[in-house]
Amino acid sequence: MAEWVNGKLSCEDCGSSDARRVNTDDWSTCFSCNTRKFVGDGETRVVDQVTDRATAEDKSISTHTLTALAKVPAHPNGIPERGITPLTTQKFGVVVQGESHIYPYYDKDDTTQLVGAKKRLPNKAFPSEGKMKDSALFGQHIFPANCNRNIVITEGECDAMAVFQLQGSKYPSVSVRSATSALSDCKRNYLYLDSFESIIVYMDNDAAGKKASLEIADLFAGKSKVINSPAHYKDACDVLKDGATGREAWKTMFWQAETYTPDGIISGSSMWAEVSCTNAATCDDAVRSVRPGSYTHLRAHETREEIVCRLLLEKKKKKKKKKKRKKKKKKIKKKKKIIKKENIRNKKINIRIKYARIYTASLIHKI
Repeated sequence: MAEWVNGKLSCEDCGSSDARRVNTDDWSTCFSCNTRKFVGDGETRVVDQVTDRATAEDKSISTHTLTALAKVPAHPNGIPERGITPLTTQKFGVVVQGESHIYPYYDKDDTTQLVGAKKRLPNKAFPSEGKMKDSALFGQHIFPANCNRNIVITEGECDAMAVFQLQGSKYPSVSVRSATSALSDCKRNYLYLDSFESIIVYMDNDAAGKKASLEIADLFAGKSKVINSPAHYKDACDVLKDGATGREAWKTMFWQAETYTPDGIISGSSMWAEVSCTNAATCDDAVRSVRPGSYTHLRAHETREEIVCRLLLEKKKKKKKKKKRKKKKKKIKKKKKIIKKENIRNKKINIRIKYARIYTASLIHKI
């Protein structure tokens, strides 16, 4: 049986800096884009490219995995090589067995229902079990929708836990399964992510991670920010392992995260230098024909899923307004009915008083 001999190699197909490994039979496998090649005798040929392994539906969760995830250890293990504490692994429900990890994935519509699990093996292979196609993001089961103003999206499970610790173990951080599945994972959980005011994207500092960052940021254009990491930090775990220096670096990166602007769109803040210049021939040239009182609304391109989400939200909003108006009308009608009853009652009382006075006057006259 072939064994892995070279690891943490860069992949020219997806741009990952350390996801490729080579075994004793001269087969190269990238665990980021799942491309398999033969590299022996100076020959390189692509044999097969597996579509995302984490989306395979023909696998069921093994009894061993279910037992491991169901059992609550009295003394949970951390991941010291990543700087992750036992309390954090326990919070996220991660099982650590030596160099192997088991990451639980729950249903996107019912975060109490376990639908899959992803494993990290000592040889850096990432097999998955269960129906990952219907899964929520990693960590989504412990952070309800709109539970905070901001949410951080990372590329790996360990990175999500590392960001959680960097933020004082208080604020939400979730993870996609990989850079290649990042966009589809976020689209599947669009409504959940869109419930937050600000979405901060922090992928790995390599070509694949940067590409995924832009794809996710573009999906949530208008509320997304991208963290640009220094070159010496590959991911969030590197930042966490750097101790106090890393924590200070994280604060700087987080608060200086740049708001994503799609290509071809110019923000008002970036136009200020040009608008305020005095070299323009006319004021109209300086502001590029933007006139006081004019308004132009531009909508970015939308996928079918995004259009459906928008229409459903608009329908829900209309329904809510209609219900509110109906309730208000009912309240007014009820108030008018009460006033009418009061008027009738007062009228009857006045009539009785009137007849009582007439009767009293007639008695006095007889006397």
